[in-house]
Amino acid sequence: MQPLLGPGQHAYANARLAEPGMAVPDAEALRVIPNTDRVLWASEGDFSRGFGPELNEMRREGTWLRDWPLPDMLRLPPRHDKAVRETPPQGPRGGLTLEGMALSPDARTLWLSMEGPLLQDGEMSSPGQTGAPVRITAFDVPTRKAVRQIAYLPDAVSASVQWLRPRPINGVSDILADGPDHLLVLERSFSVDEGWGARLYRIAVHHPGTDNAATDVLRMRRLIDGQYRTVPKQLVLDFAKLGLRSVDNLEGMTWGSPLASGERVLLLVSDNNFNPAEVTQFIALAEQPRCHVE
Repeated sequence: MQPLLGPGQHAYANARLAEPGMAVPDAEALRVIPNTDRVLWASEGDFSRGFGPELNEMRREGTWLRDWPLPDMLRLPPRHDKAVRETPPQGPRGGLTLEGMALSPDARTLWLSMEGPLLQDGEMSSPGQTGAPVRITAFDVPTRKAVRQIAYLPDAVSASVQWLRPRPINGVSDILADGPDHLLVLERSFSVDEGWGARLYRIAVHHPGTDNAATDVLRMRRLIDGQYRTVPKQLVLDFAKLGLRSVDNLEGMTWGSPLASGERVLLLVSDNNFNPAEVTQFIALAEQPRCHVE
């Protein structure tokens, strides 16, 4: 095992042992840049310690290289600032920030997805009610700059009750490139009465200006109804229909080696949250004829 090193090439502190003000990352997504020795990984941050989401670049042996600049709306606002406290809440929600990551086949575009909507964009999805869109940002890998952002609308939560705690949620837990112009989007939900659930969608990420392309919202500090178009999505798979005994907290996916028959294999993994009531689950799926999203 190779530990990830932070700035100064020191190992990150254990969350239970770290002193106040010491950075403790919450790693959620990782992709290897093909044909290089570089790896990109995203952290949700630790809002209670004053650290926001980060996108880091490192070498495969663990050496930290740099962090990539995030668009201002994705960063943790200085909540201790009196001027900020007097304005409506803005920025990412704690624990619902950078969650998914996808590299285009040519490794020139990195897509980075939030798990939940920004505070200024609206509410999370709830039982029977869709919430505000989640932002998915495209970065130009050679320059490390954000170049585009689209709005993706997660489903409503299928739970029948809302008052049970923890509150029912549904958000984007990972994304994966599916050719040069499409992404697979994994929506993961939880409710006390229904447990974990997951649905896989396919979206087209056509360049702005093409038919059915989503609005580029990178310059929109706040998403206002009627001023943008969300990206169309098409259901690929509802994991409840697989016939598995259970589906746990699915949070990662990647392409595996193809079968001898030529079918692609999609691999998914769950996060057990270090909780004895949860499991680490691996699921391998053979590709069927794909649906098309234009």
